[in-house]
Parts: sequence; structure tokens; C-alpha cells
Amino acid sequence: MCNDLVSIIMPAFNAEKYIEEAISSVLTQTYNNIELIIINDFSSDNTSLILKRYEDLEQVIIINLDENIGVSKARNIGINNAKGRYISFLDSDDVWLPTKLQLQIECMKDSNVGCSHSSYFRMSEDGKILTKVLAKRLLTYDIMLRGNQLGNLTGVYDTLFVGKILQKCIGHEDYKMWLDVLKSTNSIGIITPLAKYRVCEKSVSSNKFKSIAWHYTILKNELNNNKFLFFIL
Repeated sequence: MCNDLVSIIMPAFNAEKYIEEAISSVLTQTYNNIELIIINDFSSDNTSLILKRYEDLEQVIIINLDENIGVSKARNIGINNAKGRYISFLDSDDVWLPTKLQLQIECMKDSNVGCSHSSYFRMSEDGKILTKVLAKRLLTYDIMLRGNQLGNLTGVYDTLFVGKILQKCIGHEDYKMWLDVLKSTNSIGIITPLAKYRVCEKSVSSNKFKSIAWHYTILKNELNNNKFLFFIL
């Protein structure tokens, strides 16, 4: 593990439209002690050609898969290959603002917590800002059980506090992972928006009912594993 290195995990599948913008937003961070691990999940478009432009950069590690395994397993490959003390995530169609990592790492050290998150913007497919999602100043495991209030693209966790937390291959895999992180530490929130999440219209309405079902399943399993939580919620 490299001290204070941040490992950024970026799964990519047929990501030719936006991935250069996502990569650029990582490489232009004011905090430059980073490694960007891109897992090319057997893309069939021009993603592989685009990634070749970055393969000689010291900060970029490209892992090309020979079969499509899905986002959770792809992220786990990235996590297992990460050398950083800190683990963070950015999907190939989302964007970070330049001071994101610097502000979050400083905040975590100052607060002596093992996780941080921030507010973020929701943007349209063409990059127009739609709304702002405000971060809670402090997230605990109990608060997080009431609903996912940590945007995956904003989260950073410290492996010295929680170890490496892998994602389960289930719906809402990111929510479950952050719940597991918060079993060991709280997360400090930065109110300033530090990322932009791209909303793809074709997937919004179709996922609403699935999202509710996935959340219910995760919550039921958490309660079954800790009966005491039933009296808290």
C-alpha cells in the first residue's frame, strides 16, 4: 500500500461517448498522488482505441477483460489491483471537479474518519446541470440504513480504517458497499458539490421499481443480521 495514494476505480463498457471527459477530470485533479485503474469490460465500441491513448501514462492502469462480467465484478478487479491507501470510484460517464480529492482527503485527515462524500450535480446527457444533490454533513451506518445518501461517485474510503471492501453482485451494489464501510467508520460530508453525475433518460423510469426492490432486499438482510437494528429504525 502506498501512503496517501488514491486509487480511482473506473469500470468501462462501451463508454466511447464520455470516457475521455471522465478520465480528464481525474488527471486534472489538484491532488495528484493518484492511480486511475480503468477496467475495460469487453467493450465492443471504440473504448479500447480511446484507452490506448492513455496506456503510457504512469498514473493510468488499464485492465482489458476478455469477457463482459458486469460493473460489480469489474469494480472488484479494480479494488483488488489498487495500491492506494484510499479507494474511490468514478463511472466512465461521470465527472469530478478539480478540487474533489484534495478537499476530501484533507477533510478526512482533519476529522480522523475513514470515509468522506460530497454534494454533487445531476446533469443531462449533454452536460447541462439539472439539480444539486446536497450531502449530509455526517453519515453513520444507522442513518444510511434509512436510504442511500452517499453518491457513489463522491465517496472515498480509507483502507487503514476499513480494509478493502468489495462489492456484492446484487442490485444497488454501491449502496451495500457503503453500508459495509460505515459499519467501521462514519463519513464526513462536504457541502460544496465536487462531482457531476450524468442522468441517462432511458434508464431512469425503468429502474425506479427495481431500485425499491433492491433497497428492500438489502435492508431486510441487514436487519436479519442485526436484530437490534429493528428497534432503532
